[in-house]
Amino acid sequence: MLFRSGHTAGAEFGRDQLGGFLPALEAGDEIEVADAARDPRTADFHRLYLGPLGTRALVAVPIRLEGRSVGAVCIEDARADGALGFARRFLLCLYRSGL
Repeated sequence: MLFRSGHTAGAEFGRDQLGGFLPALEAGDEIEVADAARDPRTADFHRLYLGPLGTRALVAVPIRLEGRSVGAVCIEDARADGALGFARRFLLCLYRSGL
C-alpha cells in the first residue's frame, strides 16, 4: 500500500481474501461496526487493510445500480466510540434515497 497525503493507493485484494465483506455488501447490507476485527463480515478486511492502518470502526454502504451492488463507500476511524455516527447517517441517507 502506498500512502499519499493520509490516503492509501494501490491496495488490491482478491474476493477469496475478504471473507464475508463482499457477500454482505453484494446482498445490500449496510455495515456499521465499532470494532471491525470482531465482526465476521469485516474481520478479514480488518486483518488485511484496516488493522495495519490503525483503523477500528467502519461504516460501509453498498452502491447499488439496477438492483445489484457495484461498489461501496467506506468511512473508517481509529476510534471505536461511535464517532462515525454522523458519517453513518449521511451515508445511509444517500443509500436509502437511491443515489
